[in-house]
Amino acid sequence: MNVFAQVSETTNELQVGQPVPEIVFKHLFNSTNKQLKLSDLKGKLVILDFWASWCGPCVKSFPKLDSIQAAFGDQLQIILVNSKRSNDSDEKVKSVYEGWRKKTGKAIILPSILQDTVATLLFKHQLLPHYVWISAEGKYLAATTAEDVNKATIKAVLEGVPVVFGNKKDQQPEQYLFSSHDLPAKGVQQYSVFVKGRYPGLPSGNRYRTTDGIIHGRSMTNSSMYELYQSVLQHLEPGLTPRQFLLEVKDPALLNIPNDEKAIAAWSKEHLYSIDVVVPVARAKELYSIMLDYLNLYSGYKGEIVRRKMPCLLLTWNCDSVLLKSKGAKRIDRLRAKERPFLTNASIKSFVYFLNEFDVLSLPVIDETGIVFSIDLQFGKRPASLAELNVELKKYGLVLIEAEREMKVFALKEAEK
Repeated sequence: MNVFAQVSETTNELQVGQPVPEIVFKHLFNSTNKQLKLSDLKGKLVILDFWASWCGPCVKSFPKLDSIQAAFGDQLQIILVNSKRSNDSDEKVKSVYEGWRKKTGKAIILPSILQDTVATLLFKHQLLPHYVWISAEGKYLAATTAEDVNKATIKAVLEGVPVVFGNKKDQQPEQYLFSSHDLPAKGVQQYSVFVKGRYPGLPSGNRYRTTDGIIHGRSMTNSSMYELYQSVLQHLEPGLTPRQFLLEVKDPALLNIPNDEKAIAAWSKEHLYSIDVVVPVARAKELYSIMLDYLNLYSGYKGEIVRRKMPCLLLTWNCDSVLLKSKGAKRIDRLRAKERPFLTNASIKSFVYFLNEFDVLSLPVIDETGIVFSIDLQFGKRPASLAELNVELKKYGLVLIEAEREMKVFALKEAEK
């Protein structure tokens, strides 16, 4: 049996400030050494980068890490660590290196540990990428996200300047957020927590809290305020479209993730949120109403469902096109394709759903066709305007016309102080 790494003392999770026990890595790639001892690197700052081939941000950061390694030379050693639990084969790791060389014309200079088992136990984590800092004296300095891995921070550490790391402490998303194993989950009747700012130890996403198959709680992590309200709204009023979500606030840019990739990190520190709300099983049907009240109490905003007369687009049908009725083929939705979009054997409801997401349109679309049968549609090209869309719809007896209708909307405003 191959031993990929060995530790001379313990495989318990290390705490910051403790000496790192000896590790001997015997399964290396992209290195001239047959094995690598951690003790051989004393006198250097060591950064272990835990990664996997399926982690896009991990692979994307390799050129930046290569550049940092080159800048600091023998003062620093960055080592990529691919864990056995990543399920990456040796061939997969090698293909990542080769793929990057073909794509950029530059080879990755950093070595990678393959099939690691021990370093992963010493420096426990749930999320990738995960960076572990080991001082020149061999002590565990910090675990961080990619944000801390930069030339300024590394220079400060090497010069002995005190550094406040944004320590990454991964949470167990299956537990109630920020709770411990001491919490008797089965006995919890109510639980809630609401945290402002991106928390690096949590993924972006959501999880349902269930008991005996009954959903009576929901967590949403590292999400924008818009996403929080939208998720709740989808359950309270599933028929409302994003165009019926009205942002009547002073600065809508605070509510949703910016398109500018460079601005995302700074924005996320202040404007992402994590929430976990659990109610008694007996009140499971009230979960999303309670979550809406909770957000309205503590978010600084107030959202409510109201009726308003609004501009909209009405989808109507002249009842005389036989082309529209489905021929009964397999249901396929390719309406989002760039070339010859089509839809087969689908409901008019699904087509209207597409129209309410279609970026060419800006108004909510309301179905007034009265169609109850399945439909087939095919466009010659992706329409670039309402006029072009109506040209495509005309052959099926359909048309979108501007009108006004009273409808339900969700209005989000700043909460009254």
